[in-house]
Amino acid sequence: MKDIKETKHTIYLSTGIQEGGKCEFCDFQINDCHKLSDKINHYLEKHNYTLLHIGQETGRDIDNGKAWHDTIAIIGQ
Repeated sequence: MKDIKETKHTIYLSTGIQEGGKCEFCDFQINDCHKLSDKINHYLEKHNYTLLHIGQETGRDIDNGKAWHDTIAIIGQ
């Protein structure tokens, strides 16, 4: 496994936001993925990224202040 100090580029993926449409490196439509695992697997399999972190993110809805939770992943190369 690569040492984290060697990581030069990271990508934030989430179940709760649209990541801007396309993969940074190809025409793969990230927003077409309904599962976070599909987004992660694309970068791992096609672009040789490594999963660095997976966890939960909590925020507040701007309309009513209710808490929301998303799963996030940080991948790196």
